[in-house]
Amino acid sequence: MTMLDTPTAGGLTRADLAADTAEPDDNLLRDTINEPRVREILDELDPDERDVALAYARSPSIRSWTEAARSTGANDAERFGERVRRRLKRLGDRHDRRCHVGGVLIG
Repeated sequence: MTMLDTPTAGGLTRADLAADTAEPDDNLLRDTINEPRVREILDELDPDERDVALAYARSPSIRSWTEAARSTGANDAERFGERVRRRLKRLGDRHDRRCHVGGVLIG
């Protein structure tokens, strides 16, 4: 028996798993983007800012906010990408403060 024929959980072999090209976080990312709290924050962004945020989140080849901004055609990608990063941080912090009252998570 070869190593690839070794059974794993669920009756699959290692060869079956090696052929799977899905990224482990693909479904997690889709679910997270559709999560109501994340949608609330994304809805507060301008459309161009939202495009950059989604490009950064969805593309494994994009490794910086500058690259995300450049991929959407933003002028001055370095500055715009940093602006989106800071704005998301601010919005996330504000959302956390609204959702936590006295150390208790609300909602």
